[in-house]
Amino acid sequence: MIAVSSLPLVPLSPTPVTKLRYGFVTHTTFPSVTMPRPGFTDAMSATEAAVNKATSSVDKVIIAARRIHDSSDLPEAFLVVKKWLHPVYDCLQSMAGRFKTHCDEGFCISARGWADGATSQATDLRQIYNETLREDGNALSERYRRAVSLTSSRKPVEDIMDDLLSNVLSIARGLPLDNERIEKIRDALGEVGVVQRSLFIEESSGGTFINSGSGVQPIHNGRGNINMTTGSGISVPGGTIHHIHSPTESDRGHP
Repeated sequence: MIAVSSLPLVPLSPTPVTKLRYGFVTHTTFPSVTMPRPGFTDAMSATEAAVNKATSSVDKVIIAARRIHDSSDLPEAFLVVKKWLHPVYDCLQSMAGRFKTHCDEGFCISARGWADGATSQATDLRQIYNETLREDGNALSERYRRAVSLTSSRKPVEDIMDDLLSNVLSIARGLPLDNERIEKIRDALGEVGVVQRSLFIEESSGGTFINSGSGVQPIHNGRGNINMTTGSGISVPGGTIHHIHSPTESDRGHP
């Protein structure tokens, strides 16, 4: 049942109240009778549903993350994200029912957008966890790189988690939630923000390039040739590419 007193109100036709004294009419008053503005209850219900969907999506990430152990070879960011999933779930779950008693229209609309974002981020995290932890014969770093490239955000886990935490915190600050829950989300943001990068992603007009290894990643999106050397000698670019190596004993005339 929706608490009428907490909703935006519009006046209806008033019902007159007549005052009598000694059997005679003294005066008549018309009290202000109000009801929720049509349409806003639908917005509240949509926001509530969006938060519930985000809560369910985070729960699915928690299930996917159960396969992660401290002894695994995964980047540290995987463990840090897993650590803070339960506080995120608890915070979202505590929001249930709050929008019907503590929500104005402007905040309700914004909260729905934040909740939709949280759902998208949780979906990306679950996809990365499932793809990376699935053994397919490829190296773990290669599975992770491929998993990131398949997500909607194309971001590493620490950046996705940072976005998720920010969205949850934005909703929480507009509701009368337990301060301890909100502080946990802030603590999570602090730790996720300083965790070692799990991937280095280069953005360019030609696309996104992800390098998860220690080698060289040559990228050339423009016109013309690319001249590159990874050796220890000197490379002189031009119409003809010359590679000048360091002189050997034979070059010096020694046998």
